[in-house]
Amino acid sequence: MFAHSNPDNSTDGDAAPAEGDLGRRLLVLDGACSFLKLTREVGEALGYQVEVTSSTREFLRIYERFAPSVIVYDFFSQGMDGFELVNWLDARDSSAHVVLTSSKESFFLGAARELASAKVGLDVDVMVEPISKVDVSSLLSRRLAAREADPRGC
Repeated sequence: MFAHSNPDNSTDGDAAPAEGDLGRRLLVLDGACSFLKLTREVGEALGYQVEVTSSTREFLRIYERFAPSVIVYDFFSQGMDGFELVNWLDARDSSAHVVLTSSKESFFLGAARELASAKVGLDVDVMVEPISKVDVSSLLSRRLAAREADPRGC
């Protein structure tokens, strides 16, 4: 497991998010340490609080206490795939922006995006690997601009 609790490396795992940082909380699940490192680096440079993990079980625990505004999630994660994630987030009335990633273009990515936006009402993007630092930076910057335009996250 690979996790980063908060920028000052404290271990206050039950800390609730401060009101002012709700638009800058990034949670990433991916099996590749290099991608976790890249997203953490880019996210922190843009002012996000970042948590990363390679474990679905840890992802679920982090989500509950961290209240992410953006989730980057490997669609084919063991333990919970992208469809299951969408349904899980729907059951929690999540307003997080979701980015589903995959190492290959897939019918499933598009189908999950359609399910999320049409049936569940989640805001979902998809990205096919390889995903560059520029791709991640562009995506996270757009999310910040969208939050600033509508701070309610709608």
